[in-house]
Amino acid sequence: MLDLRVEETTLTTNQLGMWSIGSVEIKKKKGYTGYANRECLCITIDFNLPSRKVTALLDRLIECYGKPKRIRTDNGPEFTSKWFQLWLKQKGIAWSPIQKGSPQQNAIVERFNRTYREDVLDANLFASLNHARELTAKWRWEYNHEREHQSLNYRTPIAYAA
Repeated sequence: MLDLRVEETTLTTNQLGMWSIGSVEIKKKKGYTGYANRECLCITIDFNLPSRKVTALLDRLIECYGKPKRIRTDNGPEFTSKWFQLWLKQKGIAWSPIQKGSPQQNAIVERFNRTYREDVLDANLFASLNHARELTAKWRWEYNHEREHQSLNYRTPIAYAA
């Protein structure tokens, strides 16, 4: 089995103007989520995802979806780094770190991480990064378009956003 660091990115524009980033140990798995419709907009898989890669990804997503007012994260080194903090300041985005040892403060992304881990990471053996990316892309489409969410009144994220 391939030893992966997985970055999953769920970003939405929403009335709260906040995106959330959290992590779960697998061999490193990060998740980003919005609070409005739980739509997964992007999942990036690589062997490592330092702050420069994270901010480059966030820049691309901001181009598509607009800038959030706030980003909630854990206290991983990619978020406490000078690079990430300077990026936040330059973008005019507030940072809301969760307290150390308090993943429940980022419950939406922790739930998303668990679902992704169970459905994709724990259920498959990956032959390559591309294999992991292909299975993840299929899962992401199903998650957004076919999977109904109780918290969204049994609608899919895409249907709820419409």
